[in-house]
Amino acid sequence: MIPSTRATITAVAAAVIAVTGYLGTRYLAAGVLACIVAAAIGYPHLMRVTRPRVTTAIIIGGGGLALVAVVLGRTAPYLRYMTVAVAAVTVAALAAVVFFPRRDQGGPSPTWPPRRRAARSSPQGRRGWP
Repeated sequence: MIPSTRATITAVAAAVIAVTGYLGTRYLAAGVLACIVAAAIGYPHLMRVTRPRVTTAIIIGGGGLALVAVVLGRTAPYLRYMTVAVAAVTVAALAAVVFFPRRDQGGPSPTWPPRRRAARSSPQGRRGWP
């Protein structure tokens, strides 16, 4: 993804938050939910993490906490606690990549997921005893 595409996506996300914030708290919660889903889908591919499903689950879980923070915010600024939740999600996603790397300790494997090996054919059968 080229930098101008990332900048455009970021501008669209900021516009979604701005417009929905202007319309009201319920719309703001819907806008935050849309941005959370987009981030959960796009972040693992953008950062090329080794475990995209784990990272997506972390972002969705933390995004749910951010959504609760927006919905429960009674006074302006409504996004006050959402920023803390987003920062915690970012640290958790980074920690998942750093502290729980894949077993091969390298980058993404071209043969991931691993293929099953074919069963060896032997005259004794599967147990290996006569």
